[in-house]
Amino acid sequence: MDNELEELARRAVACKAWRWLPGVLTQFGRIYERPNGEVVLSGRAWRMGDIPTVSDLLPDLTDPATLGCLLALVREAWGDEGAHAVPVVSTNDRWAVDVDAVCPIAGHQHPTETHALVRALEAAP
Repeated sequence: MDNELEELARRAVACKAWRWLPGVLTQFGRIYERPNGEVVLSGRAWRMGDIPTVSDLLPDLTDPATLGCLLALVREAWGDEGAHAVPVVSTNDRWAVDVDAVCPIAGHQHPTETHALVRALEAAP
């Protein structure tokens, strides 16, 4: 993971709305939930509430499933099931997050979809 993505991952995990969801890929493996409520992370079983959130466990923000989980967290945090990241048409190389709620980051443009989603999670009420 390059330094910029690692910093974004750290920012995401530091958000009050962050939580580990099944499907997130970490540097130690993907998080899966078993029917009995246990979560498997890189071959080790954890209870969902006990997954370590220490700084050495970071989401892989290049993974499509992890980005889907990040979007789900943004939607949950803003209470808007339709929230989504959109490319800014006028610039063609910037991204914004569209939420129905009064959003302090509405109209703010970011260099990637991932940046926009992390910023939306950080700004969530």
